[in-house]
Amino acid sequence: MKHQTSKFGLGLLFNLTPLWNHDGDLVRAMNVSESVRMLRENIANNPKYLQNKVEYYFRNNKHRLTMTMSPDESYEKQFLDAEKKNLQQKVTQLNETDKERIYREGIELSEAQKAHPNTDVLPCLRLDEIEKKIPETNVEQQLVTHVPTQLCRVDTNGVVYFRGILDVNGLTTEQKLLLPLFNTIVTQFGTKGINYRAFDQLISSKTAGIGFSTHLVEDVHNMQQYEFGLYFGTYALDKNVPDMFDIFRRIFTELELTDVSRFEMLLENYLSEMSVGIAQSGHMYAMQNANGLVTESGRLRERLMGIEHLAFMKDLTQRHSAEEILNKCRSITKLFEESGMRCALNFTPTSEDPTVRNYRKFVDSIALRSTAKVWNVSEPIGQSSTACRHTIMNIPVNYCAKSIVAVPYTHRHYAPLKVLAKYLSAKYLLPVVREQNGAY
Repeated sequence: MKHQTSKFGLGLLFNLTPLWNHDGDLVRAMNVSESVRMLRENIANNPKYLQNKVEYYFRNNKHRLTMTMSPDESYEKQFLDAEKKNLQQKVTQLNETDKERIYREGIELSEAQKAHPNTDVLPCLRLDEIEKKIPETNVEQQLVTHVPTQLCRVDTNGVVYFRGILDVNGLTTEQKLLLPLFNTIVTQFGTKGINYRAFDQLISSKTAGIGFSTHLVEDVHNMQQYEFGLYFGTYALDKNVPDMFDIFRRIFTELELTDVSRFEMLLENYLSEMSVGIAQSGHMYAMQNANGLVTESGRLRERLMGIEHLAFMKDLTQRHSAEEILNKCRSITKLFEESGMRCALNFTPTSEDPTVRNYRKFVDSIALRSTAKVWNVSEPIGQSSTACRHTIMNIPVNYCAKSIVAVPYTHRHYAPLKVLAKYLSAKYLLPVVREQNGAY
């Protein structure tokens, strides 16, 4: 509730619209803190308060609507016949005057569509309305028990944000390719003395969720260098900061990847989500695949997050049992003991002392690690001619992409290219694409 994003106001407006339409109390609806306080008070007076409400409104609620949908093999034919019949009925009702009017309006519509639109009537943001100087943020770099730490003092609405990066260059090639799977399962298992159900409940009650992901970014000054790591992070209320760091301590020092049957279920879900994602995000996968043909960092990203990764995982599951794959994932936990780490904290200035104190306690409780930042050299992949790749998959849509090496982030041409890419990505602004029904 206290976590605010750039779309906070828009989301608030959409959430209030139904209440607004029914003349509800908007001020009371926005006072969520008071509602939470009352809920806590009711639960304190009656531990089964929430269960009783669920039972009253859902389990014992007899007012319901049940709808069953069954497929019809002749639906398409029936739909076309109904459309044809409807069209014939409307045509027979037209006289010569109506036909002439429709023809004339069709010509006017065609001319209006071909005419250059007046863009001056559209709302827009002018360049002179944008601040040329970015507001400065109070950021401090310091070493906490030899761990490079970025401290950002800013009004966070009573929330502490914590994130970190572990260097993964000490892993083998196979272990690196298993990182996406490891990121998915690492918080789905228990720790010493806590099973996965209780651990998941602990994470949900004390944090906004623990996230692990692959960190792969190019140097902002030099495209020929990239950093490869394991990203982790979360955020929590000020009062839950000690528990937040204790959860990370448990993951770093007490994680138990031993339940093979649970891993089999997680592995199946992982493969299923990847397969479905390719059909839903085909353009993204196509662009990522093309990018893998021009730079080594792009090639690595394709092997970690693209179609090649799906092929790697399918081959791995065919050659190894779930227990063997789990053992490979377990070997990745050595990152928590050996790898270099750097972290960042965002907090309200008034909560700095307890936050930094609990963070220092967490760092002291894990194995001491090196702090050198490692940049990997990424030479452009040399090709004597244009490189192409064609992947055949059992999906009804074709996707294509082309990748060209451009400039690094700090180059003067980066901003114009970024704007151009944004414009070209807005397919609904391109008449040719829009007229071919490819905009949406």
